[in-house]
Amino acid sequence: MKVFRNVDELVAELEECLNQGYAVISVDGTDGSGKTTLAIALSKALDAERIGLDQFLARNKGGFVDHLDCKKLQQKVRNASAFSRRTVVEGVCVQKVLDRISVVPNVRIYVKRLIGSEWTDSQLVDQNKTPDQIIADLEEKLNQFRDLQGSAGSCGRGLAGLRKELIRYLCKYRPHEAADYVFECVE
Repeated sequence: MKVFRNVDELVAELEECLNQGYAVISVDGTDGSGKTTLAIALSKALDAERIGLDQFLARNKGGFVDHLDCKKLQQKVRNASAFSRRTVVEGVCVQKVLDRISVVPNVRIYVKRLIGSEWTDSQLVDQNKTPDQIIADLEEKLNQFRDLQGSAGSCGRGLAGLRKELIRYLCKYRPHEAADYVFECVE
C-alpha cells in the first residue's frame, strides 16, 4: 500500500497503473475525511466520471447502505462503463456498497484525515475490541461529556445510526488496510 499526500503524485501513479480501458476507482473514508474533494480532483485529472454515493441516498433514515437506491447506482455505474474509460465512485462504506451491486474496483483508495500525524478516526477500529464494544465505549464517553455539559436531554443518548454503521463497516472491511493507496488529508 502506497501513501500519498499530494493529488498530483497520486494521479501520476494512477495513470501509470491503469489500463487504457474501463476502470473503477473507489474512494473510501469516514464522513468529512476529504473523499469528495479527492474524487473531484481525480475525476478531473483522469477524465473520469465521478459517482457520489450520497446522490443515491434516502436521507434522514438513520443509516447509509440500506438506504441507498442500489438499482439506480448499479445502472449509473454500468452506463459509465459504456461511455467512460474511468469512473470514480466515492462515499462512506463504498466497498460494502460495491459488493452489494457486484462491482469490483480496479483501484481502492482510502482517505485518512490526520491532525498532525494522528489519524482522527483510529478509535473507531481498535483491533482488540468488537464493534459493539467500540460503540459502547464511545457512547459512554459521549454520555459523560453530555452529562458534564448538561445537554443530555436535548441531544439524546448514544451514537447516531450512521456512526454505528461506519464503525461496523470499518471493523469488518478494514478499508484503511485493504486499500491499494491511502491518501492522507492533514489538518
